[in-house]
Amino acid sequence: MREDGLYDAFPSIPPSFIPSEPQVIVRVSVEGKVRTRRIHGKGRLTFLDVDIQHSRDAGKEEDGSGAEQGQDGQVIQVVLSRHGFVAEEGRPSFACWVSNLSPNTHALFIGQPMRTRTGQLSVEATHIRMIKVEPSFFAVDRLLADCRNGRFPRTWTAAALGIPASQLASLLPSAADGHEDHGNASARKQRVTRLARRLAGLPEVPIRPIKHDERDLALLEQLAPLRDKWPLEERTDIFSFDEGDTHGGLPCEVHPRVNLLRQLWRHNDSSDGGEGSGGAYGHQQTEEREENSSVGTADGQRERRLRYADEKKAPQVQWMVKRVQEWLRQHQSSAPRRPARLIDIGGGRGDLSLACAVAFPDVDVLMTEPHEPSRKAAMTGAQQLGVGNLSVYDMDLDAFAAHLKCLPCAPLTATLIIGLHACGGLSDGLIDLGLATGSSCLVCTCCFTAHQHLAARLCTHTEQLQTLARLAESPLREVSAKAMHTYNGLRLESMRARLSRERGRGAAVHQLRHLSFPACYSVKNMVIYMGVDMV
Repeated sequence: MREDGLYDAFPSIPPSFIPSEPQVIVRVSVEGKVRTRRIHGKGRLTFLDVDIQHSRDAGKEEDGSGAEQGQDGQVIQVVLSRHGFVAEEGRPSFACWVSNLSPNTHALFIGQPMRTRTGQLSVEATHIRMIKVEPSFFAVDRLLADCRNGRFPRTWTAAALGIPASQLASLLPSAADGHEDHGNASARKQRVTRLARRLAGLPEVPIRPIKHDERDLALLEQLAPLRDKWPLEERTDIFSFDEGDTHGGLPCEVHPRVNLLRQLWRHNDSSDGGEGSGGAYGHQQTEEREENSSVGTADGQRERRLRYADEKKAPQVQWMVKRVQEWLRQHQSSAPRRPARLIDIGGGRGDLSLACAVAFPDVDVLMTEPHEPSRKAAMTGAQQLGVGNLSVYDMDLDAFAAHLKCLPCAPLTATLIIGLHACGGLSDGLIDLGLATGSSCLVCTCCFTAHQHLAARLCTHTEQLQTLARLAESPLREVSAKAMHTYNGLRLESMRARLSRERGRGAAVHQLRHLSFPACYSVKNMVIYMGVDMV
């Protein structure tokens, strides 16, 4: 009996655990999931209630053979004692095990079978192997911190996380004291969170709950005539940099820069910040969420992001550049002597602006982005590409609208305001700026519930509009598609009404169109186009 009196003598073990040769020491292995953990004696003793999934007699020490013992589904008490724990070099310490064996951890325990004073079967563990860490962010992060500090072997850590050891590097804290660079810490936290959710059998990115009822669906049906009035015109053709696509006479020397431009798209997508336009306005890559790759590791995430950049981001940018090219051709045919310029407000890291600057070197491109890291990335990209027709401003929508009036430009300069995934009310703000300045607009709408303070600039802020914005973010594609279509229909109606009142000021609309690109590029694929001729 132990000095603390917690355990009775070994012969009280059931016959199935008693060795046939009394002089041989028997070890028992118990595999299961920790149900509860209790720490006593200032950390010297830890009691774990373990749901047995597998147990066996570990056999005689000399041959290691043993027969199956115990029954699955039982609960057994496993005791960790600082005094009885076998410390070995290169293996976790007693304190490390105590902190990491939290509830819902799946582990294998090997030790001496005993009984508690109340008669409960118990095992005093001398050796432990973690099979699967508790599937929570804090448990995974704690295990990674111990691995980073050398307290837990890398191979054991990788096995407990269910990943190859080669993929640990991107999950480990970059500094042993926990003081990481903010950007690196944020990216690592996302990776660890996704891994924890995968270990728990959940989608790596939470699925938005469905927040609509029969009244909401009835509203969509009630507004069906509006969708019929503004039908979607799907366009599948994209600008081809490889073929040296041109736009009616303007030089387009893009071949030397194509590969670098694609590398920038890939790099921008692997960094934090906005995608396409919208940067500091909070655009979330909802189309990336729908892919929801089950790979939570660094290599898997990098592969997924590169695939996203090549198969989704690049076609979206090229689709927008193609529409810009069509606008330039139309402008050149109607007013060949008038200069043209492009304005991208909230341009993020400059994916769209850089592409336009490369594709149309004789056209001035003005980009605004108040978010400093994104703005610096766009400026760095411009330097690497060697473009001289891109100007980047540290301004938001209102500041640039005021600044635009002071910019020197040739009389009657034709302007196209562009926006790829302009979040929520930012789309309304861009269109409002276009209407106020007599400019054309090409705006891909997105994230309909964001920046509602800007939405009122175009449409009257009503409960109906709020409902449509909420439905546009539904995880059900058939609901969100109808809601986005309807919301943009209301925008187009407001644009038509406002233009009819302002025609006397010298601007005449020659086109109002509702375009879309293939949904395989992005589920937020609806684009409002307004072409303006000056008379």
